[in-house]
Amino acid sequence: MPPTFGGTQRLPRLAGRKRALEFLLTGDPFPPQRALEIGRINAVVPHHELLPAARALASRIIRHSPLAVGGVITAVTRGLNMAIAEGLLVESEQFAALVPSHDLSEGLAAWKERRAPNYRGA
Repeated sequence: MPPTFGGTQRLPRLAGRKRALEFLLTGDPFPPQRALEIGRINAVVPHHELLPAARALASRIIRHSPLAVGGVITAVTRGLNMAIAEGLLVESEQFAALVPSHDLSEGLAAWKERRAPNYRGA
């Protein structure tokens, strides 16, 4: 049975056409280290370190402006399946939405003053 829910579309974009076809046509499982090598996952951690590693990653993300994080997620998610010119337009739209915000001016000021920013979000 062919994969559903976009498996034939997402895997080639993440792992490359040749690798994806190998996995899709053989159905062979692959270990976590192989998933890391082909870009399917970001890291391999021992089971007992999984939650601390996830929390550490989340902490690195939430130290940034919620508006900026949301803009990045939107630009990547929407732009991924577009031509580069369209993706760049989505990116510029997200940047333009951030320009008048307190978060951008606060982030730049904090960077210049070498201090932690105080974001308000929306």
